[in-house]
Amino acid sequence: MGQPQRSAPLQRSRAHRVLALAFALSLVVAAMAGPASATTPTERSTDTPAQSGVVRLMAVGDVMLAQSIGRRIVRQGPQAPWRRVLGYLDQADLLIANLECPISSRGTRWPKKYTFRAPPAAADSLVAGGIDIVNLANNHTLDYGVTAFEDTLAALDARGIGHVGGGQDETAAHAPLIVERNGLRLGFLGYALYFAPGTMREWTAGPGTPGVAAARPEIVSREVAALRSQVDIVVVTFHGGGTNSSEPGRKVRELTRAAIAAGATLILGHHPHVLQGYSRQGSTLVAYSLGNFVFDYFTGRQNDSAILDVTISASGVQSFSWIPIVIERGFPRPAQGVEIDRIMARLRPIQP
Repeated sequence: MGQPQRSAPLQRSRAHRVLALAFALSLVVAAMAGPASATTPTERSTDTPAQSGVVRLMAVGDVMLAQSIGRRIVRQGPQAPWRRVLGYLDQADLLIANLECPISSRGTRWPKKYTFRAPPAAADSLVAGGIDIVNLANNHTLDYGVTAFEDTLAALDARGIGHVGGGQDETAAHAPLIVERNGLRLGFLGYALYFAPGTMREWTAGPGTPGVAAARPEIVSREVAALRSQVDIVVVTFHGGGTNSSEPGRKVRELTRAAIAAGATLILGHHPHVLQGYSRQGSTLVAYSLGNFVFDYFTGRQNDSAILDVTISASGVQSFSWIPIVIERGFPRPAQGVEIDRIMARLRPIQP
């Protein structure tokens, strides 16, 4: 399978947002190579020279903009989901999320238990949240069929939002997204682990068939290695693992090991709907599950979340922090008091 280079413009400026430092005095919890500890945002520079070769990349988990969230976006405006966390998100040079829904007013519902479809206004909400890149390789991208999926691709492209893990055919779904930021060249790949057998067979992109990029260790190894020769840093997103599981499963571990061995620097996981820990080896980092970020109708620990804040250069991950978040009525807000300790307890080091 070929890997045509796809570069994203991603030229939207963050300077116009008046909330850029709204939470500058709030608590940020940092995790370096050792145990997690607390720090404040002022201890990390947000001034990154244009050609410094250093990028501050932030990552969040599942962003689902349908159901009550979609209705609130239509009523309250595109900034509605992000208002309480935009001060953090605006500090990123690059922000990546898992888009857990198609964006369309068309299509036919897929015959499965949970299906989501966000209104067209949700595309503008991604822009309002500062989302630069989304993963489409997941178990909801085609909830309303190919028509809604193609509408989603068109909406993202029209707004300059990069995407990985899904496309009009197998080649497009597996194509890397290459972004240059601050003099650093980063490549992104997205994959979905095997889910419901019938759905996965029909949703996997093929020659001339739209769909998602399916994750297999040999494919991941080959594509990461090919991309590594073109960029300074490879970032891989995996969507899969056991729902509500606090530990990554065997297949997830196999895929992350394959990606790291082939040259990936940063691995971002999602799908379990809860936070999982991380693995730091040398200059690489694996965040096994970033949990939910914008998602309604969940309770308990499924509403504990975090923003992963990574400083990265051509030599790899320099440092990283966790910004504890609580989801309230579907929207994220900064964690407070004992909530911070509870969330950080979930973000512990894990053996790869």
